[in-house]
Amino acid sequence: MNEKKLIIIIPAREGSQGIKNKNITPLKGKPLVFYSFELAKKIKEKNKIIFCSTDSKKIKKIAIKAKINTSFLRP
Repeated sequence: MNEKKLIIIIPAREGSQGIKNKNITPLKGKPLVFYSFELAKKIKEKNKIIFCSTDSKKIKKIAIKAKINTSFLRP
């Protein structure tokens, strides 16, 4: 039997036209992107893969700390 997996992709780029470094800007003491990671973890699905697609070394470090898969930096 093939089990289906839920793939959650969180895109988080470094640059922003409106607010500089908005994804790593602290909100209540934690980077903004951290809340996306935590929300993805709360999804009640046994077979899920959470992946962060980013072009930022800083965001990648935050993702690794939150135990989110970030295999590579995109261009």
